[in-house]
Amino acid sequence: DKQYRKYKFRPKTLSYDLYGTIEFAPALMQINNIVSISEFDLESPKVFSANIKDFFNEILNKEKATIQANDAQIIRDLKA
Repeated sequence: DKQYRKYKFRPKTLSYDLYGTIEFAPALMQINNIVSISEFDLESPKVFSANIKDFFNEILNKEKATIQANDAQIIRDLKA
């Protein structure tokens, strides 16, 4: 009950407490089929295992060249 109250409408807090970052709050909402923070009222939300950060870091490393090319294109577009 105490944890339920702590995380009710607070996916960022849950993300921070579980993974050390708020960056996984949108993913937590998505796996629980929630589109608004006002719906984050779950007694037993689905969560990721602790190694989710490693998984996302691996994706970022593998997509590094694509991300850099996209960043460069955005900068060019903004200057135009």
